[in-house]
Amino acid sequence: MRAWNSPVLSILLGLAVGALLMYWVQQRRERFLARARNARGQRGEEQAIQLLTAAGYAIVARQQRATYALRSGDNSVQVKLSFDFVVEKDGKTCVAEVKTGALGPQLKHADTRRQLLEYQLASGANEVLLVDPEREQISEVSFPIALPQAAAPVESAAEATSTGSVWSVAICVAFCALCAYLWLR
Repeated sequence: MRAWNSPVLSILLGLAVGALLMYWVQQRRERFLARARNARGQRGEEQAIQLLTAAGYAIVARQQRATYALRSGDNSVQVKLSFDFVVEKDGKTCVAEVKTGALGPQLKHADTRRQLLEYQLASGANEVLLVDPEREQISEVSFPIALPQAAAPVESAAEATSTGSVWSVAICVAFCALCAYLWLR
């Protein structure tokens, strides 16, 4: 009977219950924050539609999926993308990425730059749009890269990069994907 009244056993039991409670609270908090970020992002995309159309852009596609192939020696990996919007204005088609929050819409934020660079390379466009609906701003972003002479339009960019005819684009995109993978790990 005395073993159950032991202060050591009480401390261990308290630590175990406390650890389980902390784990449960952390899981609930993470789910709550993920839902809040998702809701903010969805509101931002709806606001972006209004912002883009008011600026004269026509929404061609929403959440358009694209893929491209990365190669390293004999290995090939298919990378999947989802563009927030494909828009058109004055006969020019490009990808628009919506970012909300304090860091997301800033070009000094490395993750945003990497994503925009990957989208520019994968789409074959000369620029991408960064849409900040909370500040009601649309920025045309272009990276100082040499695109092939006959860059494919946004709709067929996945085909152009998967054929392996554009090695420089594949290498740049591979670097961006590697950075994103290491960051998410």
